[in-house]
Amino acid sequence: MAIRNGYLHIRVVDAAGATRTPSGSDQVLVEGTALSYDAAKGFEYKFSGKKDIRVDVKYKGFAGLRQWFETEAPSTRPKFEPYWPGTDKDCAAAGRKRKGYLLECMTISRNAGGTASDRSASVFTVTVHLLPTREYVAAIGTDYWEGALSGGRAHKSGLPFHLYSQTFAKHLYLRKLVNSSSPFVMIDCQRGIQERWMRAFKRGWRRHSVLLTKTPAPTWPTAQSFRDWINDVGSGVEDVTLYLGASDIYRYLSDKGSRRPGTVAEFSVFSHSWISGPILFNTPGSGTTTRSAKDLDLRAQQDFVAPNVSNWPKVKDALAAGANIHIWGCFATTLLNAMVMWLLKKPAATARFRQRIHGRDYDLSRAQVIGVMKRAIEEPTITYMKAIARYSNRTAWGGPPGFGSEWKLYSTMKAIPGKLRKAVGGVPIMNVPATRSPASAIRRLYESAQLGSQKFNWFGHMRYKP
Repeated sequence: MAIRNGYLHIRVVDAAGATRTPSGSDQVLVEGTALSYDAAKGFEYKFSGKKDIRVDVKYKGFAGLRQWFETEAPSTRPKFEPYWPGTDKDCAAAGRKRKGYLLECMTISRNAGGTASDRSASVFTVTVHLLPTREYVAAIGTDYWEGALSGGRAHKSGLPFHLYSQTFAKHLYLRKLVNSSSPFVMIDCQRGIQERWMRAFKRGWRRHSVLLTKTPAPTWPTAQSFRDWINDVGSGVEDVTLYLGASDIYRYLSDKGSRRPGTVAEFSVFSHSWISGPILFNTPGSGTTTRSAKDLDLRAQQDFVAPNVSNWPKVKDALAAGANIHIWGCFATTLLNAMVMWLLKKPAATARFRQRIHGRDYDLSRAQVIGVMKRAIEEPTITYMKAIARYSNRTAWGGPPGFGSEWKLYSTMKAIPGKLRKAVGGVPIMNVPATRSPASAIRRLYESAQLGSQKFNWFGHMRYKP
């Protein structure tokens, strides 16, 4: 048989299969070199030798796509095989390949081509279905020691937050809130890695590439080792800029707001949390409106006001119209929980809320209790969900004041339609047990007019309006 050259034709199309003709800065590159565009062939590349090539599709307003191929030509039958580097557990693993991995938004066909004397299946057409970008960004907290700083009973707060974020990625895709060319960016503070996940053909979400690497969070084998680390942070011995934290998360979103506005469809934080915001490391805050340079956590009172917001000015611009924000951690404030339990007893209008909580005595009227609860829902300087909702002008979802979050298998959550539960399967997801069920008395209290007729989603999260 004749020795034949290999050719790659790349067609970029929309959801209906119509060609997305390049304009302006739109490019398709092989190993960093832009390909020429032909209306009949698309972007054309002649490959020779036995080598690996990287293809990048960069169209303005869309997330960039990257795919790798093993190629060989001239040959009697030119080789053109897709792969991704690394492994599913470590996409940066040196010298490793995931053969056969192809982006779900791409298809490959092999066509007859060449001159009359060299006609064979040596032309490979890659069709790139470039759909409107709907990015999912998930921040992952660390396994710090809860109670180690307060003098309470300390315990290691180890939870597989990264697994919960993957479950939600499946949920978002099946509900068509993201699509096959949408990136899922995981900002994992525990591992110190910011990485992109993409959907691989017939394999679902897989780690695709590393965007940023920093120092992993310490293992902190004991409560004392965690306290020692916090002390070193406070004294400046420990440089917190080595770790992924709040500033990295906001700067990533702000960068998207600048370079690709309106494309983040979902921003989630999977971590432990409290009324003032998600806890990524449990570093001490400044106590003022100015963020401490030694603080890695997210803060309701600081993150969306001057001067801090000038460090990430385009966060709100990153979010798509109709985007949602989910804060998956707890809102288990003792005082607010006690107030809800008291209100559930339907006290008389003249009844008093008299309790001693954390060494403080409370003596409040029913109207005052309602006022405290409403401020926790509606005041952005108090509650993180309200703060980020108000700043971004997007809906935020999170636990209702006073209640904690736990994990549960997605397939067992009866509020979710059965078809969707079956499709996602028996994988873990966070939820709020106290308000997950529509029949919950606690949920009905929050849904009542006295607490503002609040709305809830399938996970028991309450809606915080902008």
